[in-house]
Amino acid sequence: MAQDNLEIGAEELLDRIVDGDLPVTTIERIIASQDMMGQIQKKAARLLGPRGLMPNAKMGTLVPSPDKLEPLLNELGNSRPYRTDKEGIVHVAIGKASMGTEKLIGNLEAVLKEIYENKPETYGKAKKAKKASSKGPYVLRAHLGATQSRGTIRLDPRTVDPSSPSYMSDTLKKN
Repeated sequence: MAQDNLEIGAEELLDRIVDGDLPVTTIERIIASQDMMGQIQKKAARLLGPRGLMPNAKMGTLVPSPDKLEPLLNELGNSRPYRTDKEGIVHVAIGKASMGTEKLIGNLEAVLKEIYENKPETYGKAKKAKKASSKGPYVLRAHLGATQSRGTIRLDPRTVDPSSPSYMSDTLKKN
């Protein structure tokens, strides 16, 4: 997935966010060093916190010193933040509706390939039984939904498995 926009700055960038010159809705991720956290918490915590944009070590967006910011930017380059629950559900944004169908499908393909490339050796019931390998489907159900819409579209699990002949079939592209 391509990185569309990158803003770099310290206090002046923080002031632009607080003043509304840089809308919070356009921000995907904020990366900061530990020494900037005091200013971020004072000025913008109420704006960034509810949207999940506050830098923190758990998400990998907070570094101990400013000299480690550049390597982190290079490392995060085209990556997207995602989260999983204890049940194994993956939550990831693939784009915005304004991006267009082709770009969204391309992003979805990139996410699915990444998920399957990082598939653990054991999963599901085999993980509990501590077996050497797992049998059965890796994805049991797949849903696609928009943030501000009601409900989701249920996808056929075969269309999201890169090893399947039905992967990203035309029926998925028509929906």
